[in-house]
Amino acid sequence: MHEYCPPVHVEAEIERLLSLLDGYGAVDQIIVGAWLHHRFTQIHPYQDGNGRVARALTTLILLRADLLPLVIDRDLRSEYIGTLESADADNLAPLASLFARLERTAIMQGLSVDADKEIAHQRSLASAVIQSLAQKFRSKRLGIEKGKRCCAGAKEVCPRANQ
Repeated sequence: MHEYCPPVHVEAEIERLLSLLDGYGAVDQIIVGAWLHHRFTQIHPYQDGNGRVARALTTLILLRADLLPLVIDRDLRSEYIGTLESADADNLAPLASLFARLERTAIMQGLSVDADKEIAHQRSLASAVIQSLAQKFRSKRLGIEKGKRCCAGAKEVCPRANQ
């Protein structure tokens, strides 16, 4: 069972949280996001939705650091809860590691989408160039064959016949 901040102390604890947050500007923002997330859930200012608000606050920290939003899928729920329990026992590392892993995965997925689009675009360009060259070669070949036919009855050799 988690122990939360008594309701009479919520306002003071939120103010304290915000003042402490100002001092963490030079710290890795994933760690700051994990710390803020955990501290907010410990204060527990709302009857419901504290986890959602904490994840939104973490996302705000990440976005301000030009990182991607925090997304915790349902299949990670038990791991997520376990990392919060570790943070309750004064070990923030598992929560920060989870957030870092999710951030890395999101970045890799984002790069993969862009890479896939770029590869498809390059293939499309290559295909267009190949089609254009094939059309030019066909036109040239037809022109040569046409020249052979039109010159076949001529007494001298058609200059295009050897091309």
